[in-house]
Amino acid sequence: MNKGNVFMGANGPLVIILLANLLIIAVGILGYQSYKTAERTAIEEFNERQLTLANSATRGIELYFKNISENLTALGEMQGVQNFNEFLTRQKIKKVFDKLTPLGANDIGVLDAKGFIRYNVMAPQIEGMNFSWRNFFKAIKDPDFTGSYVSQFIKFIGAGMGQKGVIIAVPMFANRQERTFRSNSITCVVFCTVKLDDVTQKFLTPLESSQQGSVILIDEEYNVLWSPDGERGLFTIDDEKNLIAYAPVRIGNNVWSIGLWTPKEDIKKLIRPAYIELAFLAGFSILAITLGTLMPLILSARITRRLEQEIRSRKESEYSLRRSKEFIETVLDSMTDAISIIDVKNHKIIDVNQVFLEQAGLDKKDVIGEPCYKITHHRNSPCTPPDDMCPLKDAAETGTDIAYEHKNYRKDGGKKFAEVRAHPIRDERGAITQVVHVSRNITTRKKTEETLKKYAKDLEETNRLKDLFLDIMTHDILNPTIAIMGVARLEQVIYPENERIKLILESSKRIEDIVENAQILSKIKALSWFEKEPLDLKRVIDSECKNCKHLFDQAGIKIASKIKMEMQIDANPMIRLVFYNLLTNAVKYAAEGKILSVDAKEERGFYNIQVIDHGPGIPHEYKEGLFNRFRQKKKDGIKGIGLGLAIVKRLIDLHNGKVWVEDNPMGGSIFNVCLPKKL
Repeated sequence: MNKGNVFMGANGPLVIILLANLLIIAVGILGYQSYKTAERTAIEEFNERQLTLANSATRGIELYFKNISENLTALGEMQGVQNFNEFLTRQKIKKVFDKLTPLGANDIGVLDAKGFIRYNVMAPQIEGMNFSWRNFFKAIKDPDFTGSYVSQFIKFIGAGMGQKGVIIAVPMFANRQERTFRSNSITCVVFCTVKLDDVTQKFLTPLESSQQGSVILIDEEYNVLWSPDGERGLFTIDDEKNLIAYAPVRIGNNVWSIGLWTPKEDIKKLIRPAYIELAFLAGFSILAITLGTLMPLILSARITRRLEQEIRSRKESEYSLRRSKEFIETVLDSMTDAISIIDVKNHKIIDVNQVFLEQAGLDKKDVIGEPCYKITHHRNSPCTPPDDMCPLKDAAETGTDIAYEHKNYRKDGGKKFAEVRAHPIRDERGAITQVVHVSRNITTRKKTEETLKKYAKDLEETNRLKDLFLDIMTHDILNPTIAIMGVARLEQVIYPENERIKLILESSKRIEDIVENAQILSKIKALSWFEKEPLDLKRVIDSECKNCKHLFDQAGIKIASKIKMEMQIDANPMIRLVFYNLLTNAVKYAAEGKILSVDAKEERGFYNIQVIDHGPGIPHEYKEGLFNRFRQKKKDGIKGIGLGLAIVKRLIDLHNGKVWVEDNPMGGSIFNVCLPKKL
């Protein structure tokens, strides 16, 4: 029997059945492999799309917090903030708060170098509280800290109790140009709180996952910071059953992650109908092979449907990418600074935001693809040191953020000053390929600095004239006055009851006191800080009471010190002048009462010392300016220029205390001095 007749013999049907089974098995194996390959490809493409969405959100969040931190940095560098000028600081932080409120700012405040709240917008009642124990302040004080700002996840109390948020804190330094991150160089810390819901509403809520999936925000220890359903706790996921795309978010000293997770079952549901059709295709294919008909048509139809599905899937991916690009462009255009993305290899501009175009006076088609130095500097080559430092080149070489000041040009050739910052962008291999270039217009600030330099020069001349005047007072007025006092004392020995001689001695002594007080006030007015040491305030007050005893005896005043407790404070020995001046002031103006008492009480973190007299009291209209220079109540012909109480006010300010006067319910006045306890 020849081979051509093998199917016609007795075993022919068996051979046909065997070949058919082999064909079915082959088709089944190929179909199964095709199914697994398509499933794996669909999962990888879906996960890649999720990762793209997560990465776009992380870039937006990082730029969002960077924008807020740079606004806080600008606030900290404003005139008066670092030296805690109350009027200027409250004015500036209110202005910046109004600017950041649309971006989600919930509060703004300023801490001093020790962590005490000096100013706070939404809760002024907490001013004076110690925040040095807070994690964000400890992170700033860490010698290894090298960032530009820190962040801390918080839960609000008070008006926003239960809500979650983030603190953004920016340290400021005495030397703004040096910008070293040593804890002993910090002058103040500017902080802002942001509601977490405001951040997630902008950047996470728009993200889409599958029907059963979700988007979450977690910290480094996998604690859930935010989820759409408010679920909290530790995040766990079974990698074998679920897909998840992580994208790290670097916010100050913290690294959070955005997670888009989807059960694999959801992906399988999406592709299951297609592979049910594939199973039918296999059956029809077997039937077509068996019958030798219709297979090409059926196969062609199924291939066509597969191509249509692939085209539809590709269009959906392109749509997602387009949405991501539009989302990033919206974030960039919402910034108040000019932002551009530049290729580090050829310095060509890849993209810019609307602020960049407005400041340059150009259209986008005139900017994209052009070298950055041509657009911003009107030159044909990159910036070269030392005259022109290139932040793009330095950021690419060091891999860190770089900031310089530059002169930029508009389309009409007009110059403007700008503070430019370059932030490196790394690809998936860690190589720096692009740089985010942020330019802030500081032309107004530069002009203000020039004006301040002129004011500083004028002030220096004024101080020189003041020092000359004090020198004249010391040598050309005080010396003759001492001579007059000496002669008058000799005459008083001969004529002890002569009223004119007494008047000469009293007037000369007053001239001597005025000159000495003027010297003291000039010295302490120039100070912003001085050395302190542990002191017992009770001993200081008792000592000054003894020093003034002869004045009390002459005026017929009885003094009673009711202070029994020790009062330990950190103070400069000059603090004694506070109580000397208050006691001598009482001798001058409260002698009618004939009784003077000194008392003290302990309050939360402070000692409150009271000098109580029973004299005529002080009218209400005099109280507000009582401690200012050249404003003093006149009484019975005794004239003064208020230097003693001005010295009191300045010394108390240097010790972070308070001084004020109030009416004595029993008649007279009560001078209050509040000084912080020893830490």
